[in-house]
Amino acid sequence: MRTILRLSLTNFRRVDTCPSCGGRSRDLLPLGYMPEVYPMGKLVVRLDRTVVSQRRLAHCRSCGLIYHVLIPKRSVLRNLADDLDKERHWGSRSAKEIFASLLATHCKPLKVLDVGCGRGEFLQSLPKNWVKLGVDPNRASVNLAKRAVPEGKFFEGFFEDLDLSGLQVDVVTLWDVVEHLDDIDGVFSSLVNLLKPGGVIMIQTGDTSSVQARLLGSSWNYYTVLDHFIFFNEVSIHNVLSKHGLAVECIEKTTHHYYVKPLGNRILRIFKNVVFILGTGGGRFPTLWQSLSEYLDKSISWGQLPGFRDHLFVIATRQTFQKQSSGIFMSLKRLHRLKRKWFATS
Repeated sequence: MRTILRLSLTNFRRVDTCPSCGGRSRDLLPLGYMPEVYPMGKLVVRLDRTVVSQRRLAHCRSCGLIYHVLIPKRSVLRNLADDLDKERHWGSRSAKEIFASLLATHCKPLKVLDVGCGRGEFLQSLPKNWVKLGVDPNRASVNLAKRAVPEGKFFEGFFEDLDLSGLQVDVVTLWDVVEHLDDIDGVFSSLVNLLKPGGVIMIQTGDTSSVQARLLGSSWNYYTVLDHFIFFNEVSIHNVLSKHGLAVECIEKTTHHYYVKPLGNRILRIFKNVVFILGTGGGRFPTLWQSLSEYLDKSISWGQLPGFRDHLFVIATRQTFQKQSSGIFMSLKRLHRLKRKWFATS
């Protein structure tokens, strides 16, 4: 039996300045569709109508970041993280699995920290002789990751709450994580301190300048997820990384979770998007959206949410005076050539 968690305005904090640049000049955008009810795992989250009426997107005029002006407080986020269904598997050949194989082929053994590691699929894809570290706030996920990657070390909790001082790693990955961060400045400051000179950070997140985001506007499903707080395009993600001393090596547009080559699969993916947009009014009708997504999930086995190239894939390095001292940076040059061929066929 599910428990209903009712959230009022007292369970949210208001964001008055841009989380990235601190700017106050912004345009407020009403959400085209905002669910009142969020079925989770054992919880059903029900938002008070005052919360629904006051939830807005803000577009920073200075750096271009889009963010929610109401964000659940950390105590609420802990409840949500504990309840999330982490048993779902996104299926074959995701971005992280493909890039893991490329990284392992072209790099020496490295120490890797996967923030938001889920049940450890990415770390599991890396060679066993690498040092693997994972962070996730969901206890069930951490337990699954420990079983899947017995040679790894895992930390349960929000990255912002953990004391990882003294840790130095070669690579940090955030696969569909940055949109969940409620303290972007604090997190990236800590991440940079964890990176060795010349170390690499890899990010995948939604793209507010994608065709799907522009087509659906404020009704884009990425905006309506309860624990999605900040949203990037190429310019705003570049600004955040540069602010923290990270040199952006590449930014590519890609598709959420899946990279499929056969033409038939591409056609089917386009069909799925058309059905989603026409059949649900771009997500404005939640019951129909949920039913259709579940049907497509079972019949096509592609995960719940359809997508065009609605995500960004980013590689950045910690700047040093002598980049040649980093073997990872030299490997990145080879990866830079490989990833163009990879994305061209995705």
